[in-house]
Amino acid sequence: MKKYQYWAQTPLRWHYFTAYFQLPLGIVITVLRLPQAADTYSLLSGTEFEWLGALACSVYVANIITSVISIFGSYHKQWYGPRCLLLVYCENMILPATDIYFGYVSTGIASIASIFIMAVLTWIYYQKRRALFSPAKSEPAKPIETDSSTIPVPEHKEENQESPNSRKSFYLPESISESEEEKESKNIEQEEKNENKLTPPPLNKAVHRGKNIVGKPIVILISVLLLLVSAFCFYLAYNNHSLRLQVEEKEKELLQKEEYNETLQQQKENWKDRYYSQVDEREKERAELYLELHFWRDHAVIIVDGEYHTYGCARLNGSKFIILNLNAAKNSGYEPCPDCNPPTGDPPRFIVTPKDE
Repeated sequence: MKKYQYWAQTPLRWHYFTAYFQLPLGIVITVLRLPQAADTYSLLSGTEFEWLGALACSVYVANIITSVISIFGSYHKQWYGPRCLLLVYCENMILPATDIYFGYVSTGIASIASIFIMAVLTWIYYQKRRALFSPAKSEPAKPIETDSSTIPVPEHKEENQESPNSRKSFYLPESISESEEEKESKNIEQEEKNENKLTPPPLNKAVHRGKNIVGKPIVILISVLLLLVSAFCFYLAYNNHSLRLQVEEKEKELLQKEEYNETLQQQKENWKDRYYSQVDEREKERAELYLELHFWRDHAVIIVDGEYHTYGCARLNGSKFIILNLNAAKNSGYEPCPDCNPPTGDPPRFIVTPKDE
């Protein structure tokens, strides 16, 4: 497995995408889900599934905290940043496990498998770049092989003392002195090669500084946006809680009014039944009174001064009177009154039938 040693020579697009886009976006989405999780917890409180709301709230809060720590560690090139990223993936597998508990097996297994694959790929990705983060993984130091012949030996020259090379060059021919110069140039080249092996290649400082200059404002801007979104979400949650309390009060008032309306409706039905029962009784009494009235009008007469009259005649001035049957009055020789038109024994003038009971 190929491992990278230097930031300038390492492809880090996925690292920057995860640290500066994926994790902040996940934090925003999780913060927006917090009020819904709080509502779920309040709805499930007192039931056997109360633990589900508490678990969702705990996972969301832990996810936010772990994501912030991962962003901070990735920005400062600390190894706990990638570790916290793997922990975020592990936290995201908790809620899909509850889907399996409630019977959504296929959905839960698919979610857990996709998150697990992402976690494994992320672990492989950062294992290749382990040396880029501090604290760096300790490795045994390799001995540096050097040639003793290539190490230059300092020469201590005393005053008024000639070097042996100068003496040799004075007495030896020119070909020998040239070989000494070639040896010195080879020694210098060998020293430069050894230094290049020990020192890493120079970083592109302009590019590296540019990334820092661009990265800090982005991180600050994302942090400010996250704080604003978090504050706004808590404000919405507070308003939602207050509105829920108001709704509960209004629902109680509405329930009381509905109960009061039901009692009024029941009283109305009772009064209506009583009214119709009394109306039926009055109708029966009225029918009976009509029958009695027409019976007396058709069969009874009032005898005064040798004539028989009906009720309401003008000749009845409070004088003494006798009430007789119409046939008895005729047989006794009484004459009908010419003013009030008393009954004559013909069929009844009024036919009244009472209401059917």
